[in-house]
Amino acid sequence: MRGQHRMTGEAQINATIYAEPDPKKVWIIARDYGLHAAFARWSWMPKQAVGRLAERGRALTEGGRRSGNTRRTISEAVEREIVAAVFELGGVSYASKIFRVTDGFVAKLLREHGYSTWPRASRKPEAVAAAKARVAAYLEARV
Repeated sequence: MRGQHRMTGEAQINATIYAEPDPKKVWIIARDYGLHAAFARWSWMPKQAVGRLAERGRALTEGGRRSGNTRRTISEAVEREIVAAVFELGGVSYASKIFRVTDGFVAKLLREHGYSTWPRASRKPEAVAAAKARVAAYLEARV
């Protein structure tokens, strides 16, 4: 009985220690002390995950603006259009094909604009057919 109680206590401690941090807190530490400090603070998390939390925290704190050291060849208006297309078309891959950018870039834009979840493209044949129709209609409306 006692061992069972202790495991519950340890599980609670682990859940508290290893809980996913608030993205705003990660961003504040990264902004004020450097990303290396955020990596050290949450050393049990992969660096990529901490970086993504910092991006999302920056977007939440600063309202989706680009970071000061970001260089892009597309305008912020096109970025907003790409983000909107993801939700309109139902997936990152559809928006990336239309705007001729990579899926990773679209996902980065979504995180920068404060989204942590977004629609995922389905592989079911009927869903793919419906998505192709949405993409065709979207392209036709853009022309």
